[in-house]
Amino acid sequence: MRLDDNEALTSAVRHADATLAVHILDPRDLLPRRPRSEGGLGVPKLGPPRAKFMLEGLNELRRQLQELGRASGAQALAPAGPPGPSTGPAGAARAEAELSSECGGLVVRYGRTEQVLPRLLGQVLEAHPELRHVSLHYHMEPLLEPEQGTGAGAAEDREAAVQRTVTAWATKQGVGCSVHPHWDKTLYHPDDLPYGLYGTGKAAGGSGGGGGGKTGQQRAKQQQERQERHFTQPANRDAQRYRTLPPVMTDFRRTTQSACDAVAPAMDSLWGEIPGSVTALYEAAGPEAVAALARLQELVGLDYSRLYPGNPAATATDGTAATATGGTAAAAAAAASDPRSAFPFRAGSGEALRRLRYYVWGSADYDPEAGALALPEGQQQLQQPLASLPSLLYFTNTSARSGVLHRAQAVGVDSSTKLSPFCALGCITPRRIYQEVEAVRVAAKAAAVPCSVGAEAGGGGGGGAAHLLPAPAECDWLAMHLCIRDFWTYTVLKEGLATLDERGIVGQPVSWRRDPEVLARWCSGRTGLPFVDANMRELAATGWMSNRGRQNVASLLAKDLQQDWRWGAELFECLLLDSDVAVNYCNWNYFAGVGNDPRNRRFKTVTQGMQYDEDAVLAATWLPELAHLPPRLRHAPWSNDLLPAEQ
Repeated sequence: MRLDDNEALTSAVRHADATLAVHILDPRDLLPRRPRSEGGLGVPKLGPPRAKFMLEGLNELRRQLQELGRASGAQALAPAGPPGPSTGPAGAARAEAELSSECGGLVVRYGRTEQVLPRLLGQVLEAHPELRHVSLHYHMEPLLEPEQGTGAGAAEDREAAVQRTVTAWATKQGVGCSVHPHWDKTLYHPDDLPYGLYGTGKAAGGSGGGGGGKTGQQRAKQQQERQERHFTQPANRDAQRYRTLPPVMTDFRRTTQSACDAVAPAMDSLWGEIPGSVTALYEAAGPEAVAALARLQELVGLDYSRLYPGNPAATATDGTAATATGGTAAAAAAAASDPRSAFPFRAGSGEALRRLRYYVWGSADYDPEAGALALPEGQQQLQQPLASLPSLLYFTNTSARSGVLHRAQAVGVDSSTKLSPFCALGCITPRRIYQEVEAVRVAAKAAAVPCSVGAEAGGGGGGGAAHLLPAPAECDWLAMHLCIRDFWTYTVLKEGLATLDERGIVGQPVSWRRDPEVLARWCSGRTGLPFVDANMRELAATGWMSNRGRQNVASLLAKDLQQDWRWGAELFECLLLDSDVAVNYCNWNYFAGVGNDPRNRRFKTVTQGMQYDEDAVLAATWLPELAHLPPRLRHAPWSNDLLPAEQ
């Protein structure tokens, strides 16, 4: 849901005379992955928190397209020129403007994708009988799952069904047709992975910044060759291609980061109604989706029609939205249904970029190219670019009290980047994040001023505000996590549907227990373990849970309670704002002991809570029954041995 760094969009505009942006709300996404009759949890794959976030993103994307349409109407576009790669920001701007001028906005349809597209194309052909060729451009998913009821008799995956029905429609109408899948899921492109180095124990030369020692000329040639390779993406799903992929994430990361360059961002009544509420989305999908929503509400003990009333995507009456900065209570109230949320942001590509820049530069409005804050026209640009310490600056520093890295904290808006929901929804790409992080690295290196967390924001001196820039170690940390995300995606491409099997990708048979009462207490945050319960209640109410929380609640369900880990994966898929099939299921494989964890670790949830939320803020926030207790007893209320100062 973005115009920036969108290969499908850029390619469509480059090769077509007219374009139409379409988003289809497929009711199958609102159904359970596994119904209760087949042993599943019975909750919808797309839960209310993520549905709300998605509807916000659709409204923001439609607004952006309409603004481009108005702008293109006021200013004539430059000639398109012969077909070929568009380069630089100018090419991207032209592509976006052409899209908006031709279609005027975003088409939103509701129904099965393979049924909706032929009907929509029929409307287009009726309005434009001169139509001679249709090209379908879209971004691929790493895991294709067979679905019943696609109209072909036997089960087939959704992408295959769409290609079949669109091609059949074109043949019947005497119109040419071509289908072009594109890849945007990873920081490192499948064509660039060092397949020959995996498993050899060798790493390419270089300093760890990527590229394996390639010269700038070699990298530019490689990028140009990729741009000239049109529509070869289906090979990316060949599992044999990934057979040498290391089973251990650390081996993948070290080899890949040393040998690969990250792909540079691609710079280059018809419309339908976006549902006005989360509840309306499920009602439109039919009784099965409504029943799945009711099952979810039963498990977590919440009424989502009350949590998310009205239009979740509407902006404030003054036209403002929540800011992408640290997240005040006002911003949280404006952007989220619950002011306690650690994710007080709206969906949209603009919000994603503001959050990224706030996090790595210290200001949501910082423009790294201008070297100053982006201020309204007429206001003087600031000479010192950073108004506050960027959150990334702290993330390789350790808390003096707990000895825990700041980035591992389990509570707070700035305890992590909060970019994963934007990535999962498609508001921003890993490539765009990497580009910004590398800009920080270059700026810090050019400043040549030692970084110090203790430095004052107004610091003076010859370096100006440069001393506020994060050191390369912090940049390396964020780049490393982008590579870890790639590892999960490529693992799914390698292992396929085994990632969804109860035996996991290692094929290890486990006698899982299936106790509905134990499951219900875990889902609703009533296990009696405060750190677990607070995390589960936060997830149900807001769609967010820290990485530390996810590790602990998963370990409890699969390792200690020995319940079917797929129940947990299905609840996470339903509720998490940043739900991604590859990342979610590979992580559950990992913590259930049937995945890529060679240590098969187990978490002590009480100790973890004391270490990563030492003041028990999470428990005080989400467990009102414990809020009156001192922090030590909020972690372990059963101990009940008050110290003199606590009595």
